[in-house]
Amino acid sequence: MSSTELIQVRNAVSQISKGKDVNEDAWMVMWCNTNWGDLLQPAPLSIALLGSLMVIASSTNDFSLVSDNKATNFTYAKYPTSFKTCLQQMVGDGYTAFETASHQMTRINNASSQLPEAIKRAVMIIVQNQSPVEVEYLLPNALDSISELTNICIDASRSCERAFIRISALAQEILECTTYKIGSVDQITQRNEIHLSILKQQAEQEGQMLEEAKETSELMKKSYATAEEEFKTSVDSIPSGWDIVGMHVVESLTNAVTAPVNAFFGTAQIKSHYLQTGSSSSTGKTSQPSGATLSDPGVSLAQQVLGYVSDLELLISGGPGGKPDWDNICGKNNKSGGLYVEASLERTMDRLHKSKPISSKLLPIMGQAVQITKEVNSAARTIECDDDEVFNRHKPAVEKMIKELQTIVTRCNLILQQTGNVATGPGTPKNVSTSTSCAKAAVETAKFRVDQTRANLEAARESYDRASSRLIDGQREITKTIATMTKLSLENATLKDILPVLMQAVKSFTTLRAQFSQMTQFFCNVASLINDVMKPQVTSWVKNIEANSKMVLAGVTLSDWARHAMYAQMMGPLKVSMLAERISRTYMRVSDLYIMPAQRQVGHLLQFQEDRSEEGKRLFTFKLGQAQAVIQEQSQLASQKIVELVAEDQKQFVVAINRRLETIQGTVGRALPAISEPVPRQIADVTEAHVEEFDRQRQAVEDATPPYLVDELM
Repeated sequence: MSSTELIQVRNAVSQISKGKDVNEDAWMVMWCNTNWGDLLQPAPLSIALLGSLMVIASSTNDFSLVSDNKATNFTYAKYPTSFKTCLQQMVGDGYTAFETASHQMTRINNASSQLPEAIKRAVMIIVQNQSPVEVEYLLPNALDSISELTNICIDASRSCERAFIRISALAQEILECTTYKIGSVDQITQRNEIHLSILKQQAEQEGQMLEEAKETSELMKKSYATAEEEFKTSVDSIPSGWDIVGMHVVESLTNAVTAPVNAFFGTAQIKSHYLQTGSSSSTGKTSQPSGATLSDPGVSLAQQVLGYVSDLELLISGGPGGKPDWDNICGKNNKSGGLYVEASLERTMDRLHKSKPISSKLLPIMGQAVQITKEVNSAARTIECDDDEVFNRHKPAVEKMIKELQTIVTRCNLILQQTGNVATGPGTPKNVSTSTSCAKAAVETAKFRVDQTRANLEAARESYDRASSRLIDGQREITKTIATMTKLSLENATLKDILPVLMQAVKSFTTLRAQFSQMTQFFCNVASLINDVMKPQVTSWVKNIEANSKMVLAGVTLSDWARHAMYAQMMGPLKVSMLAERISRTYMRVSDLYIMPAQRQVGHLLQFQEDRSEEGKRLFTFKLGQAQAVIQEQSQLASQKIVELVAEDQKQFVVAINRRLETIQGTVGRALPAISEPVPRQIADVTEAHVEEFDRQRQAVEDATPPYLVDELM
């Protein structure tokens, strides 16, 4: 492999790594993982449920929710002594919640659609060759514009979340008290014990979630300064001319800045999943975001570790003819490649936490790599430095470590919902001339980067396909449920008839609340990134832009890397804005056409029987029945239209990913024919398992019931 072939490969990779393409890849991966359909699916059923509850409230005998067997503090029910009045309150709160969502989603759409342009202005200030004075003057104003739009989205999504918190909590109170009404004394005693146990578990999980979120936030805040110091240390330590290692460093440090940002945004999904399932963590070798993985420094450092072990491989086989690279092992001018790799591994090990899932996988590998590196450095000081066979025994172990690390990096990219590719920019390493062995290693690094992108896009396509199919099947089941509720007796419904309706109501409204909570958290995280990280660092960035031009790695100055790092961090808010604009636009379309017309029909049910005679009761019941039938018909229509919408979106999503994969194959394949081969197993095994795990997680959400439900009482 010649330097010319290496340049061709890197140029091809650069062509598929333009900012727009990489951002689109990142958005597609994020889109398939945010379960946006959960914002649409519960709406028709929720409206049908409200209609049924209103009918129940108007046609059944009243009773008090206050129980002699249990002391209950009613937070949301205004009139707990009247079951019928509580149901009427629930219908009214539901009407308010959907009206609020319709209005606030319009605000979110308006603001989020302006965010990409605001972000672009900030990016242009960052990456263009503005003077440090201009950057220091213009960038804070550009960041303020992003903050203002973000605050609008926070306020709007929080209003939606609060509205659905009220109705889901009210439904929970009504359901809990109703189950006590039909339970025996023993069942009530058992119920109290379960209730207390659940509350204890919730308090523990919420405390753990809060602590892990703080840890993730701290990693993000420190990431830039840590990466900056690593850049400077590498400049001072890497032997002159070892540019292939400089390329590893520059690319991994850019990832070390963006990965914590993606981890921070991932915490929004943790909270949403917790609200729907009551669980905030995953077990086993998970590639799904969890509090433990997102707060693990190893997730951000795995690519750096892979780079260091790849550097070790270059030391023992990167010389002429695959022999040891004694020049860089020994070094010159007080710069030794062997000592650099050893120190870098040890320094990184100190930043890991052995109790965290990814760190615990990295530490044994790094320990082995450090031991081999020490032997390499020891050999350089002895007569063995003339023996080109001295390190042969280590080559299989190092190759195995690299494959294991590639598996870990693949897992980390899935956890972070990033493709593994980095957009080209001012901090992209320059093409360099190098030895045949080093050129081959650099091509393998480039191929791994492209294989990551291919595998993650394929996984996104498969995950989205399964999620969409599950959503469509679920929507059909909802249509059947709506039809069943229509048959609910208007005259003699019992509490056991009512409980399933209340259970469905709790689940539907909790799902909606969770989705708005996720959107709120996304924008809160954007605000934190801008206000707590980027604005305070402007002065530091400007100093780096003014940094000595002699601080260079792989042809990249510290000032260029600083610009690229700032640019890369801004891609987090861009992903969120693209996601929010798409979700809000889709919701507005469904809401205007199907949700709100049916919801207004529910409002017509908010009436009372004026004529108390038997004939008056019969006419009132008949009138309610007619109104309920209209609501169910409109809800079923809405459900069907959502199925069609999801199916169409699924088709477009698959087409977009297939087109992108074809572009990658066509562009890179001309310079690197091996890219047409299947993705290596150390990558494919992880992404395939990720798809299966994603599907199981979606099933867990569907199967989950909100706390406090007791099926045996039915």
